[in-house]
Formats: sequence, C-alpha cells, structure tokens
Amino acid sequence: MSVGTLTLLTADRYIAVTRPLNYYSIVTERRVKIAITATWLMAPALGSTVLIKNRWTANTACIYEHAVGKGALLVDTLNISLCMLVMTATYAYMMYVSRRHRRRVEQQRPAASATAGTVTEAGVSHSTGEDSISGQPSAQKASKSARRELLQQLKLMKTFGIIVGTFIVCWLPFYVLIFLENTGVYRDVSGALRSVSYTLLFFNSFMNFFIYSWRSGEFRAAFIAVFRCSG
Repeated sequence: MSVGTLTLLTADRYIAVTRPLNYYSIVTERRVKIAITATWLMAPALGSTVLIKNRWTANTACIYEHAVGKGALLVDTLNISLCMLVMTATYAYMMYVSRRHRRRVEQQRPAASATAGTVTEAGVSHSTGEDSISGQPSAQKASKSARRELLQQLKLMKTFGIIVGTFIVCWLPFYVLIFLENTGVYRDVSGALRSVSYTLLFFNSFMNFFIYSWRSGEFRAAFIAVFRCSG
C-alpha cells in the first residue's frame, strides 16, 4: 500500500514539474479517484499471493520470507523493485527538468530588470501599476508569479523526493536479503541482517513524521493545533 501511494505521488509531482500549465487538466478529480481506488484494490490482491503455496509449518518460526511461498516472494520483490526503479528514474529526470527550468527563470530575471529600467527612464509612471506602452509591470508580475509557483513545486518535489529516498533506503536491504536467501546465494544464519532489515522497515514509518514536520510549515501548524485542541 505504501509503495503504491508513493508511486502515485511521484506521478503527481512528475506532471506538476514537467506539465505545469496542463496540470489541472490532467490531474482531475475523477482520475485521482480512479487511481486511488485501483491502488487500494491492487494492495489486497498482491497481498493475497502469500496464501499460495505457503511453506509455514507448526515446527518452524513464523518469519515472512521463510513461511511465504517462493512464487509469492518473487511477485512481491518484483513489484517493489519495479516501483523503486520507476520512482528513482522519475525523480532523477524531474531534477534534470527542474534545474533546466530554474536556469531559464534566472536568465529571464536580468532581462526583465533591464527592460523595467528602460521603461522607467522613459518617464513611464509605475504608481498605477499600468503601462500603456509595453505592459511591462503586468509582464513582471506574471514572471514573479510563475517563479513563485515553480519554487513551490520544486519544494514539494524535494519533500516527496526525500520521502521516496528514505523509503528506498529502508526497504531495499530487506528485499535484497530475501532475494539472496531464496536464490541460495547467501544464508543469514545468525539472523543479524534480518533484524537490521526489519528495524529499517519500522524506522521508515517513524521517519515520515519528522520529514513532513521539517519540510512542511502547514503540517507543523496542523500538528500543533491538534495538541492545543486536545489540551
């Protein structure tokens, strides 16, 4: 469920960064509902594969990677690995696009300032916010608005990028260990690596709260408001 939600968020940020002008025409309420419903239906469908050829017996420890059938483990590992690969590649491309957009915005700022200075020297009044000759104040306002929107989208992209990166770091060792053990390449006899991988899984959920608190002022304000109301 978590990886499906993160994949949807990655797709949302991809559209916002690469198609900012068409974002609201692409990400409609109907499409969002369909995507969320499909994710919620897919989660139990994939989860039910653990019932196929279950290897657990009364004399063995109930450990996920030992009790679940190899076919189910393969499906689960491929699903998670594919989602991780897609998210990593998508965020790498978004970083490239965002840097390109930022360079364009920075290049446009000196030109806009120079044009505004020329208009001022010509005796055009800025007190009314109108320019009957070239409409420069309106153009400047539009440029600043576009820059603020870009910076906001970049901040959101970085926030979700940190969340996705944390997810990959915490979950990847677990699935790498599963793959190595089920292919016979490595056997964690002592169980030390298994303990570390499980600890990282739980640590991921713990970290999300601090990431949102660090990156989102709205989240911090809402969290403080909840405590104030409960007090």
